[in-house]
Amino acid sequence: MKTVILRLGGFVGFPLLGILTPLLLLPVIARVAGPTGWASIVSAIAIGSFGATAILWGWNIRGTVLVASTTSSARRAELYGQSLVIRSSLAVVVVPVVIALTAVIAAPELRWQAAAVAGATAVSGLSPAWFCVGIGSPRLMGVFDTLPRVASAVIAIPLVASTQNISYYPGLLLALTCAALVVFQRTYFRRDVPARPTVRGSFNEWRRQVGSAGVNISGSAYSSVPVPIATFRGPEAAASVYSSADQLYRFGLFTTVALGNTFQGWTLEVHGAAQVRRHRAAMLSHLVLGLVGAVILWVFGPLASSILFGVDVAATPEACLLYGLAFLFINLGTPLIRNLLIPAGRDVFVLLSTITSAIVGIALMVLRSDAGNLTGIAVGVAASEAILFAAVLPAALRSLRRLKQSPEERAA
Repeated sequence: MKTVILRLGGFVGFPLLGILTPLLLLPVIARVAGPTGWASIVSAIAIGSFGATAILWGWNIRGTVLVASTTSSARRAELYGQSLVIRSSLAVVVVPVVIALTAVIAAPELRWQAAAVAGATAVSGLSPAWFCVGIGSPRLMGVFDTLPRVASAVIAIPLVASTQNISYYPGLLLALTCAALVVFQRTYFRRDVPARPTVRGSFNEWRRQVGSAGVNISGSAYSSVPVPIATFRGPEAAASVYSSADQLYRFGLFTTVALGNTFQGWTLEVHGAAQVRRHRAAMLSHLVLGLVGAVILWVFGPLASSILFGVDVAATPEACLLYGLAFLFINLGTPLIRNLLIPAGRDVFVLLSTITSAIVGIALMVLRSDAGNLTGIAVGVAASEAILFAAVLPAALRSLRRLKQSPEERAA
């Protein structure tokens, strides 16, 4: 228990630091962009986040399990090297697409600044954070993932405020992310254990991660499309109001990811009854986080968004309520997918469930929204998370019951 408390402190503390810093930067950007341009910047962040997920492939799901399951320095170095080959190759394709897509939908006066934000955000998919989670080291994640993001935001605040030019932020983010990537590899991996994989081995691992990557990408797709849909369908001012609720929800998801990172390796370190108890602790913790976060988002979301982003783009109570429900359901489903179904080899099932929920959610976003009312988009967000949770719950409970059985009972 001491171990998980220490990990919780690190894996929650550093992401919370990562949340607090954008809370200082984004209000500055919101006021520079104005009521008509704020939606373009939030869309850029959403599209860039989707690009980062595509670059990350399946490493934050399958990769963390592989790293956590071995203590061999050579094997861990091989896995990290394979991840660099795969993710760098994907980045060459993904980053230009992300930049072009953002440039198409952004407001003309902010087109290239928004495109730069999207591109720099996508490059964060090269971060070593997934590896740090696998080895259970929040300290390394803080230094090489959180610190570059925090530093880029802190340095950008006075520059953006004084020059009214948003481009300083993505420029700093890109430079510090790449610098951290180089320093991490040179300092963590010893010279006698180089991270130099073969191309064949990297390709084979890329292929094995197709299922996990599909879960990642399909999940990110429907979580990233709401604001671009709002930007495309509604007036710019209305889209900016909706974007504020979506951005508060994204802030909250940092805590979900942090809690998931804390428990993923911990639940896989033991077997039998002890593992079942750890799974239950993880599920209960996510339930509490989901309930508390949903209430906070619903009750305080409109006021918080007016303070952070400005009264002109304050989120509506209805959108905050729906995003609160989405936050609850995504927390309920996270430990079931990451800790039970993926380690049990149910990648394809999770992928199909995620795709189904995404299709339903996106359809609702389009059907329930129009130029006069974009709140209907949040209906699709909440519905997709609820459908995914309902789909994976029975299979996850069966996997949990199976862990209680003896090897003889499982073979029967």
